[in-house]
Amino acid sequence: MKKLLPVLAAWAVFCFQACTETTSIGGDLIDDGAFPDSFVIDTVQMEVNTFTADSIQTAPPLSGVPYLLGAINDNACGAAAMHVFTQIVPQTNNINLGDSLQLDSVVLQLDYAGTTLYGQAGAPASVTVYELTEPITPGIVYYSNKKFACNQVPLGYIANTIFTPADSVTLFNKVETDQNGADSLTYFKAPPHLRIKLSHDFGNRLLAQSGTINLADKNSFQQFFKGFYIAAASNGNTVAYIDMFGTYSRLTLYYRQGSEKNRSLSFPMGALSAMTNYFTHNYTGSDAGSALSAIEPNGQETVYLQGAAGLGFSVNLLNMEAYRDFAVNKAELEFTVLPNTYELYKLPTTLEIMSFDTILNVRNRIITSAVLEEETTSDGQVLSKYKFVFSFYTQQKINGDVVNAIEQVFLDFQRSNPNRIILGGPQHPQYPMKMSMVCTKLQ
Repeated sequence: MKKLLPVLAAWAVFCFQACTETTSIGGDLIDDGAFPDSFVIDTVQMEVNTFTADSIQTAPPLSGVPYLLGAINDNACGAAAMHVFTQIVPQTNNINLGDSLQLDSVVLQLDYAGTTLYGQAGAPASVTVYELTEPITPGIVYYSNKKFACNQVPLGYIANTIFTPADSVTLFNKVETDQNGADSLTYFKAPPHLRIKLSHDFGNRLLAQSGTINLADKNSFQQFFKGFYIAAASNGNTVAYIDMFGTYSRLTLYYRQGSEKNRSLSFPMGALSAMTNYFTHNYTGSDAGSALSAIEPNGQETVYLQGAAGLGFSVNLLNMEAYRDFAVNKAELEFTVLPNTYELYKLPTTLEIMSFDTILNVRNRIITSAVLEEETTSDGQVLSKYKFVFSFYTQQKINGDVVNAIEQVFLDFQRSNPNRIILGGPQHPQYPMKMSMVCTKLQ
């Protein structure tokens, strides 16, 4: 993981419309007198390269930030899978459930975060649950490429299920007996969540710890049971957003004590548990894979970008010293999403651009970010675009204050964004990447 040094980004924002050649600025672009004797330069040359991104930090957990569970299989960006490692904790100390205990079932539950999915809605997904044999520690920084050892015998699985983050779940409540002695089952509606039934052997092993040192407190329990590896099958095409702090993110034992039915014991996840996402990517046979194996620069025509520690790309602005006789009033780098590439995979809201030191091999500043916007062309075509404005940084590059640096582009907040995006490179015949500068000639 290349180190990112936290530095405040600075930029100036002015009204601007790109031109296709060097021209004088008209009154319809900038108010008269705003930049006297200014003109647009849009002939800046670029070299662009798609690359595999570094791992990203996915632990400790952050409240309100969802975890990813699922997989994507895409001809453009290959196969990606998102898995979860997590602990559970007892709700109280010194748990003793009494004698004559009998297990009914044991269920792992995961709250959905929000009501949307990424990828193909309605696509089947399969999830397998394993027991960790390697400890995972709360408060420790873990990265998305960290895999913890586990027992290879599954505790449970759910095959070809449909993630339903917008649908409530009907659950059994209790058995009620009327005045005539007849029993009836009652149910209730629970918020949307995923339920995975685990093995009776595992449930009985947990139930047998009642009254023992293993349920004396959190630390004793987590020495006895280290946690879960919740693994998504790699052949799916949908990703769910999971709220690991949610009320229904927990393990629940349903049991009886003697003649007493409808008993339960829950082990929540949440703030006291260690948890982390684990991401895998395979670009073999994909369009992005072909680009990655091509001679650099590999992104002159098409560029690939992917969250969840997938793909980034670099932009090398060439011969910037040639513009030292100019003051930059505004500099804008514009990306256009290739049409017909995102019907199934929704576009990310925000991209960010960073300065990468090629000598120290570190990202030493976030330059700025760009938000998805739509633009209608003269022929009525609606294009999705991202526009970065970074005038001060561009002037620094021209002046030689920023040296041995290229710019790198990523999805914003990758740990909760699995999105992928396909952009036109600087030599794309229809939707080229553009760098434009509004400049004033220095006297």
